[in-house]
Amino acid sequence: ELKIRVGEKIKIGEDGFRVIGLVTNQGMTQGQIIIPLSINNETILSTKRNLEVVILTDGKPAVLQNEIQRILKGRFPDKKKKGNQFNRDNERFMVSIAEGLLEMIKNQQWTSRMIVLGIGLVTLILAGGGIVNLIMLAVRQRYKEIGIMRACGARRQTIFYLFLLEGVLLSLYGLVLGGGMAFVYVGLIDGVRFHLFLDAFFWSAFICLPLGLCGYYPAMMAAAISPCEAIRQG
Repeated sequence: ELKIRVGEKIKIGEDGFRVIGLVTNQGMTQGQIIIPLSINNETILSTKRNLEVVILTDGKPAVLQNEIQRILKGRFPDKKKKGNQFNRDNERFMVSIAEGLLEMIKNQQWTSRMIVLGIGLVTLILAGGGIVNLIMLAVRQRYKEIGIMRACGARRQTIFYLFLLEGVLLSLYGLVLGGGMAFVYVGLIDGVRFHLFLDAFFWSAFICLPLGLCGYYPAMMAAAISPCEAIRQG
């Protein structure tokens, strides 16, 4: 990382420039040097590196795009000069407008969200099946205990809520464990900044609590067990 301060002089090729400001090193500004468009230097313009020109306008960018392309074609007419880099249209330049970039970013974000949503739905279905299997296994393992509780006066409703609560607790345990692992994993990624939103936890809990209701069927099975049969088979 270069230790450059405002007011210092730097050289680009054979030309000297004075630093008048520093741009935050993030996004598309990483490793870029911004110079005035009025500088007509063949050494800089003929470099093999990419040069980016940013134009602010109060007009319609889509209308001005063709005019900008016409001016650049007149400025850089040579398409076959050895050592130059071209885009897919065999031009030495490419003109893009902010609206097009924003639309592309929105499409990419929508696609990413749909992929994440699909993965999340599949994960929820698998998690629901896992909770059902775990509660049914718990019912089989506690068959005798259920019979004893029923024989001692425990109501069917009590047995039902015990196993239903176990399913809800399993879903909350998965929420805490998964959220904690995601928090640690993102924190280990170098250079990635993230913000913790409480809304995300509330929505996750809102989704996971109904997921715990997947234990409804096993809980009904446990509540329907006959005390005599449970003690005899246990």
